[in-house]
Amino acid sequence: MNIVKNIKLYNDTDVFIGNNNLESLGYDRNETFTDILKIAIENKCHIIIKSGKGKWYLKGMNKDFISCKNTIENNLNNYMYKKCWLIEYQ
Repeated sequence: MNIVKNIKLYNDTDVFIGNNNLESLGYDRNETFTDILKIAIENKCHIIIKSGKGKWYLKGMNKDFISCKNTIENNLNNYMYKKCWLIEYQ
């Protein structure tokens, strides 16, 4: 079982992790954050993205937490209207 240690919200950022994405076309914008978070935890994705148009994306599956965090922070203010949650697991 994956246990969440911390979740941090970033505004106006995104990441491109490559083949460590779940559902490359994204999840329906009508999904709730709780539903998306559950899927992220089940698959140990470190990143949840909510696009400006409302679609959800899960990224960073089984990637290193520090590299995900650094990528997010390097992209701050480069992607307007996107929200990004960084999930740290124990």
